[in-house]
Amino acid sequence: CMDVAEDWQRYRNRFMPHQDQGEHQARFTFVFGEDAASNESMTRKAYEYNVGLDSLVYFPTKRDAAPTAKESFITTDQPNVILGTMKKAEGDDALILRFWEVAGEDTEFTISLDGKQYSASINAHSLLTLKVDQYGNLTKTNLIERELV
Repeated sequence: CMDVAEDWQRYRNRFMPHQDQGEHQARFTFVFGEDAASNESMTRKAYEYNVGLDSLVYFPTKRDAAPTAKESFITTDQPNVILGTMKKAEGDDALILRFWEVAGEDTEFTISLDGKQYSASINAHSLLTLKVDQYGNLTKTNLIERELV
């Protein structure tokens, strides 16, 4: 992407136009004991450490109010089922949830979504994509968000 000039040596310790720039951070975590006992627990820990949960609390009228407790919007009751993706649906005003089974077991699990409970099942090492409409109805979809019949 760039010609090398005959006097390239003068650029050895200088800025190169196509060089990766900016600040970079790396973080390492050592995991021991029960957390490192299986692929399932290591996958979950790696996901938690690399994609930390962020919480945003906005008080539009009560600026002096105490912060609320951090609580997940959605949880599962099985440790081998991870919520991998939560996004707005492409074609309509719905929410897409994509779950990932990491232990290699067919699993029946319960999803807690904003206080409501839903039953679901997922195959070993599979993805499960669900669409939640504005009324709280769950629909099983494929990866391109088309309803499965």
